[in-house]
Amino acid sequence: ENIAGCFVKDQLTVQFVLASPDSLMPCKMSIPLLCSETLKGDSADKAPVGAGMYRFVSKADGVITLERYGEYYNAERKPRIQTVKIREFESEYKKYGSDFDFAIFYGSRHASYIFDESTKVIDYTGKTYNYVVINCNATYTIEQKDERDNKTVIYTDIPNALTNKNVRKALNLMVDRTVLCNAAAAGSGIVSLLPAYNGTAYRSAVQDTYEYDIEAAYKLLTDEGYRRNEEDGYWYYYDGTALIIDAIVPASSFELCTVMRNVKSAMEKLGITVELQELTDEDFAVKYQKKQYMIMPMQVELGSWIDLEKIFETGGELNCSFYSNASVDSYFKQIKSLGASDVIAAGYGEIEKILLDENPIIGLYINNDSIVVRDSVKGIARGTVYAWNPLANFYKWGITEENT
Repeated sequence: ENIAGCFVKDQLTVQFVLASPDSLMPCKMSIPLLCSETLKGDSADKAPVGAGMYRFVSKADGVITLERYGEYYNAERKPRIQTVKIREFESEYKKYGSDFDFAIFYGSRHASYIFDESTKVIDYTGKTYNYVVINCNATYTIEQKDERDNKTVIYTDIPNALTNKNVRKALNLMVDRTVLCNAAAAGSGIVSLLPAYNGTAYRSAVQDTYEYDIEAAYKLLTDEGYRRNEEDGYWYYYDGTALIIDAIVPASSFELCTVMRNVKSAMEKLGITVELQELTDEDFAVKYQKKQYMIMPMQVELGSWIDLEKIFETGGELNCSFYSNASVDSYFKQIKSLGASDVIAAGYGEIEKILLDENPIIGLYINNDSIVVRDSVKGIARGTVYAWNPLANFYKWGITEENT
């Protein structure tokens, strides 16, 4: 769906034009492109769209069969494995209990289902970043039904404590990401604050995490006029207003619900009430679009250097925090016009400093994905797979002689 155009450049070159940047495109091109008609039916592909290392043979009974393409142009990269079958499973239970030679598990907690004497699990850094986004708007609007006459009442100018960056920092310090990572991802994640990988230009300037520090969090709240009531243990503003956080989450996502339930539990243990609503996708979308929340969870797939722009650039594709900073926008604009890597790295370093100070998100973790293979598959081991392309060297894989 993301391919906007395709053009023949010469006898051996085809140019794809994407509707939006996608650093995973090379990975997606590692196997044959299958047209939608092929995937829907059981008949042979009547309109083939290329072969590559493998060509499409058939689809029947939920199994897509590919075979090694004898006329592949690069003889050195012709795969050793003759036939590849991609199987669809009707349930997670059947998938985890199935007999397979190779599988990619998004979230290593799933790998626990398939540990046995004939499989080995090779972890690699995943692409999904889980974080809690904060609505930085000064006020937001809530629509509710008046139970007396069933009319819609619109409440405006609702106080939002999270407009204060010190309150945002306090919440960051109250969330132990390591504990949450263990709870929500069975420990299969890398604790993080900003959505970026280690070793990238994003991470070149300053540290990327806030330490779990309750005393520092309490001091920030106290400095901003909040007091913790000794009787009930909850925090109140000096005028008696309770510190309550409105949170929403799509009920369809088990992982995001787990994240938010743990965030709620962590904050309420420290005296901050979190009103968490688990909503249908439709209701969640409405509240998000109308900015009717204070915090909510999000997942982004990490690709190239577009991720921070999507989230933090004014008018960005996501920009879920309704966050705007002229300096950040200025740096993004300059980076787009420059090509020197050291200048780009310095620019992202300055952006990172601003974002960590403003802190409009509660960074949580990046999932660790797993590759799971049978011992009969040779040529795949730790260090031979890559985060952006787990199939980068699969042409080198082979089957042991006794399993040929």
